[in-house]
Amino acid sequence: MAMITFSPQGVILDANDNMLALMGYSLAEARGQSHRMLCPAEYVASADYQQHWQRLARGEYITGRFERVNRQGARVWLEASYNPILDNEGRVVKVVKIAQDITRVMQQQQQEEALMRDVHQLSLDTDRSAAQGADIVQRAVDGMQQVETAAQHTSQLIGELGDYSQQIDTLVAAMRKIAAQTNLLAINAAIEAAHAAEHGRGFAVVAGEVRALAEQSRKAAVEIEGMTKAIQHGVAAAIDGMATCVAQAGGGVTLTRDAGAVIHQVNLGMQDVVKLMQAFRTVKQEETLTDAR
Repeated sequence: MAMITFSPQGVILDANDNMLALMGYSLAEARGQSHRMLCPAEYVASADYQQHWQRLARGEYITGRFERVNRQGARVWLEASYNPILDNEGRVVKVVKIAQDITRVMQQQQQEEALMRDVHQLSLDTDRSAAQGADIVQRAVDGMQQVETAAQHTSQLIGELGDYSQQIDTLVAAMRKIAAQTNLLAINAAIEAAHAAEHGRGFAVVAGEVRALAEQSRKAAVEIEGMTKAIQHGVAAAIDGMATCVAQAGGGVTLTRDAGAVIHQVNLGMQDVVKLMQAFRTVKQEETLTDAR
């Protein structure tokens, strides 16, 4: 047990070997010095320090955990009691301080508190990141839904193009039929012109022109039919591709929603962790205050 004796004004009167070894002074060096040399400068300059000695001068008993400074300037923590000694008239004649070294305990506690602060900050950062992740996933869901809607609309348009190509195919068939009928009429007209001899020569020329026009119509119809079939094949392939795209977009929306749900659960879990960390810090602070009292 370490012990040191002060005057009511805080001048060191005596100290045992344990206290001297703990603070790094010899008795000759310590005797006659002020209590201030054992305290951190910021504490000496505070109102708390003045009140400390005012209370002792009134004969008040003070106990708690106190941070002090040894000769090497290192911080030392003491769990101590300041005991005013009174004379027969009730005046304080000296103050005896009895203490034990708790530096390691306090250092460990400070490390734990620092770790808790770091963990708490990490929890807050993770919570914030999870919230940002949830927001990003939600925006991704919205974007995927827009893609799905656009793909469905495009698929509908391509389907309509397919319908139009079917209509063109019908028109081409009608053109081929008309060309065939025109060609047949031209042949009949040529036969009639031949029967009419000289009187039907002009009519034969016209019939030939009609027949040539019918042949051109037939060829054009064949070409249009070929182009239409190519368009139909392309439209069919596009429809299949868009169907796959729509299905993939729908699957992407589902997966993104699932990811969003998972991140939401992580976010809720991190909020619980933050609350627990805050509660734990509060308990530790209350324990520290209780120990200090």
